[in-house]
Amino acid sequence: MVQIHSKLQSIIVGILLSDGHLFINKADNTLFSFKQSMSHIKFFLFVFNKFIYYCSSYPRLNITTINGKKHVGIIFTTRVFPCFTKWYENFYVKKTKVIPSDLYNMLTYETLAYWIMCDGTKSRKGLTLQT
Repeated sequence: MVQIHSKLQSIIVGILLSDGHLFINKADNTLFSFKQSMSHIKFFLFVFNKFIYYCSSYPRLNITTINGKKHVGIIFTTRVFPCFTKWYENFYVKKTKVIPSDLYNMLTYETLAYWIMCDGTKSRKGLTLQT
C-alpha cells in the first residue's frame, strides 16, 4: 500500500488551501491535482518533483477561458491512491472544498510557506492569503 511521505504532508495542506484539488472515485480512492499559471513555472516544477513518484505522467498544459480571455497554465495529477482519501475527508464536504475545522493543528511553517507561494499576495501593509 502506498503512503504519503511525512515530508509531503505540510506541502499538501499548503497547496490544498490554495490551488490544489482532490478528486475521489466510486471506490473511495483519490487523486491530487495542482495547477499554476505559466508565470509560476519554476515553483510548479519544484512541487511536481516532490510528487513525481505518485504521478504516472508529466505535467501538461491547461488552457481555460474566463470572461472571454484565454489563460494558459500547467497542471499535474497523481495516480489514484487511497492514501489521499484522508485529505479528501478533511478538505471536502459533499464534493465542495472547505477549510478544515482542525486547520490550526495542520498548520506548520512549511504549510504557510506553500500557501503563500501558491496564493499569497503582497498587500499594502502585509500579506493577503487567498483561499
